[in-house]
Amino acid sequence: MTDDNIVMHCRESRPLIFNDSGALSIDFIAGFTIFMIVFIIVITMISGLLIGLQSKTIDYDAVAYRTGVILAEDPGLTSGDPYNPTRWEYYDDEIVRFGLASSRDYPNILSKRKVDSFFNQSVPAIQQKTMMYGDYTYFFNITLEKSFGSSPMPVGDTYPMKSGFARRIIKIKEPSSMYINASDPPLAGAGGDGSFSVLVDASILYDQNARTPLVIDPYFDGVSIHIENIDGTLNLSKGPIIRLTSAEVIGYNAEDTIQNPYGSIINYPWTVQTDPGNIKKISTTFAPGYPAFSSLNLSVFPKVYIKYIFSNSTFGGTIVYDQYNVTQPLIPAVMEVRVW
Repeated sequence: MTDDNIVMHCRESRPLIFNDSGALSIDFIAGFTIFMIVFIIVITMISGLLIGLQSKTIDYDAVAYRTGVILAEDPGLTSGDPYNPTRWEYYDDEIVRFGLASSRDYPNILSKRKVDSFFNQSVPAIQQKTMMYGDYTYFFNITLEKSFGSSPMPVGDTYPMKSGFARRIIKIKEPSSMYINASDPPLAGAGGDGSFSVLVDASILYDQNARTPLVIDPYFDGVSIHIENIDGTLNLSKGPIIRLTSAEVIGYNAEDTIQNPYGSIINYPWTVQTDPGNIKKISTTFAPGYPAFSSLNLSVFPKVYIKYIFSNSTFGGTIVYDQYNVTQPLIPAVMEVRVW
């Protein structure tokens, strides 16, 4: 046998050796799996126990900013009026969400009535209905200050030095008012019999294509009419004194063919100045909620005429109560929100 054969024989006769030292037992795998499941459960439970400590990571500036956005850019929501769901200021017990904007289309222009109502609300109500309430209840202080040195309007608690802060520059829309100088055209020199009317036309006021930030809402905001310099229209040929002989409100349909008299307003809150005996100025204010301007009545009688008749005067014609003939002041103001 050669040396090569000897080497080959030795290779063929070497016994096989099995090494299982790297294999994992079933017990170990089962135990490790159970350990990981328990570990995950424990970590999950611990994270839940730390919820009470989350205030250390809250961005209070972000909460204050969000609150300011809601108040200045949203008109709010009520469940009390399906036809006017943003008019929460008339439904204290059915408020879903606070918001001070007069319209969602025009942010940062606030409704005066909403502002007045909001700053008379209780602290818990504001917490719940401005999204400052949930898993964590925030404390807050909200202050609104108009320009021209007026006193601030605060609501909430005294704020600490460390609190979230946001400031909004806003404007407050005052109710509309019409001022008529009876000595100027179109009333003066009209050659009339002393009667003239102010027309409140719903088709003009609620025209979606002509909406502006100064939207006039006669039912919710009221109507105010001031007639000045009445004595300048005195017709001496008919007598020496001008008197108001009649004042009434009449509704008409869109075609001016059917009328609905709402009655005399001669006993409404007039402001009359006489000098001596001649009427110089008359102011008529229809408070919010006057029936002639309700959505139901305006849908049938969209044209509402406020008709005045004076003796010994040459009044005549009609003036339209719209954004071109009324004043609606926008009062600059600053709203500051603090949250902690």
